[in-house]
Amino acid sequence: MVYNNEKEQVYIEIGDRQIGKTSRLIEDILNYVNKTNETVYVMTFNFSTFELIKQRLYHLGCNHTKVKRIGNISGYDGSRIYVDEIFYIRNIDKVFYMRNNMYINGSIDKYALIESEAIKKIKNYTTWRRKNIINNLLKNNK
Repeated sequence: MVYNNEKEQVYIEIGDRQIGKTSRLIEDILNYVNKTNETVYVMTFNFSTFELIKQRLYHLGCNHTKVKRIGNISGYDGSRIYVDEIFYIRNIDKVFYMRNNMYINGSIDKYALIESEAIKKIKNYTTWRRKNIINNLLKNNK
């Protein structure tokens, strides 16, 4: 399921494993960096995933020096943040909060806890409308 709010630049995709979520994240990074030439920040659950993302961007012709890995989104207000496989990131309650200008994906499977801290933070994202949309997405994915 996808939630896309272009005005606030928030994109959330939650779905099964191996359906192309990370490929779409990479495509969005490529388009964003090529369009804006701004540095973007990527949060992944391990370093090798980040390196794979950067390598794919390099092969696609992206200025991969504009792509930086972060372990905590604090201090990056205003910058574009990408979060790959949010449900697998350790200590998510300490390193993540919802805000504008984010692209998030996550897989729902037997290893990802539906009521993880990440889901709680997504569910509590500022407005009732967003909460309603995210709750409906999650209901449809159970």
